[in-house]
Amino acid sequence: MRTYISYLKNVLGVHEFLSQAAAISDVLPAIIDTEKKWRILFLTQQEWTAAERALFLKITEAMKLHENDFVVHEINPDTVTEILEDVRLAQHTVCFSFELKAALDVLGYETYFSPDPQSMMKNPGLKKEAWDVLKKL
Repeated sequence: MRTYISYLKNVLGVHEFLSQAAAISDVLPAIIDTEKKWRILFLTQQEWTAAERALFLKITEAMKLHENDFVVHEINPDTVTEILEDVRLAQHTVCFSFELKAALDVLGYETYFSPDPQSMMKNPGLKKEAWDVLKKL
């Protein structure tokens, strides 16, 4: 918070705001948190069916994740650089394809691989593998 107030004062020259900041100091952190940070970023290459999405949501519920704790992006490995800012903001990135994991690993990002919901529906034995990965987060 001090960094933000210093920025307002020294860079933007907003002195009047500082006198009011004490009055709203309990609200200020919510106002200044403009960078969205997710606990987990999930990356997939294909659009999910309703059943696959339902399975994914059951997994996130079991992980005790709230909908604001994670985000899901559908992306292909050729355009992975378009979501690097989201990867940087996430505490953990889970790739539902080896191609996405490889593309991000090459760029120096640490990622996790998990079987995707479609694979888990076809082969229920993969649910344990996915759970083993996700419980590390």
